Amino acid sequence: MRKQLLPLASTKKLEFQILLNLLDNYAPTNLSIYRAIQNGNFAAFIHLVRRQMIMAITMDRRNYKYALADLMSQLGWYWPLAIPELMDIFKKHSGVFDEYMVERLHSLVSDDIYIM
Repeated sequence: MRKQLLPLASTKKLEFQILLNLLDNYAPTNLSIYRAIQNGNFAAFIHLVRRQMIMAITMDRRNYKYALADLMSQLGWYWPLAIPELMDIFKKHSGVFDEYMVERLHSLVSDDIYIM
């Protein structure tokens, strides 16, 4: 897909630049965050959440920028200083914290809605 969009990158139109930025930077970040958390790679998880926070702030996403900024303040600054034991537990067992149950429930609910 990038090969088809690459000739459009030479244009200075803002819409094409934003589309390429989304495809090059933010789509891989969103896909990689699940792998980082499931593998227990806490440093990569923090890096990817920080990138998502910058994306949300840049795009002026109202609730997302505040939620990600709060998560970064808790995991990046408050927990290591105030509650280091909890931070160690989170680092060691970060593979447990995934969104499989939420995603599964959403798929079940959406399936039931379409059946009715």
